[in-house]
Amino acid sequence: MARPSKPLISKDACARAALDIIDAEGLEALSLERLAKTIGVRAPSLYHHFADKAEILARVARLVTLEVPVPPEPSPDDWQEWLVEMCIGFRRAIVAHPNAAPLLLLYYPRQFMLSSYERASRVLDQVGVPIELHIVIIEGVDKLTLGSGIYGAYRRATGQPEFPAVDPDRDPMLARALEANPFGEEEAFAETVRSFLRGVVFASTPNRNGRRRTRAGGVSTDG
Repeated sequence: MARPSKPLISKDACARAALDIIDAEGLEALSLERLAKTIGVRAPSLYHHFADKAEILARVARLVTLEVPVPPEPSPDDWQEWLVEMCIGFRRAIVAHPNAAPLLLLYYPRQFMLSSYERASRVLDQVGVPIELHIVIIEGVDKLTLGSGIYGAYRRATGQPEFPAVDPDRDPMLARALEANPFGEEEAFAETVRSFLRGVVFASTPNRNGRRRTRAGGVSTDG
């Protein structure tokens, strides 16, 4: 039988249905048969649109990244907070789908993210960040966000606390540090990103001799 001239389903609708199943019941609940039934087609019909289940899961991972809001481009004084806001939005999208979060490790859509990376690099260039630091910053905030988001999603899915119980008699300094900590989970993540960005900027700022600091704490030979 010839294929219909118009697709019976769309890839985006299929990915959305798959994400709904994963959100509600977990990754193990998703099968081609279950997905086909949900969208009202037979399982073989899915192969008209996807090579295999892995392609569907990759589409689901991409769908999660599409939920990240994109703030307007920043002024030169606000570029660090612009990146922090982007990271917070991405982390929220990951944590909102705790059952789907592992897919971002397996199928992170980096090819799809290239336009976002290009935009970030343009912003960094416009505010005067040296181009040799662009990838360090882009990769750094990406990995910080993925790690924090996936870890946070796992804790949410399993019901684990943000930090395990600490015995103040055995670990007194840690207990004091936890008591003094002013940050909630998301605020602590945002401050981590800020600290990373401040560190990169500090490392690229000339010292009194007009030389840039190196990662090892010394100075480069560049004037």
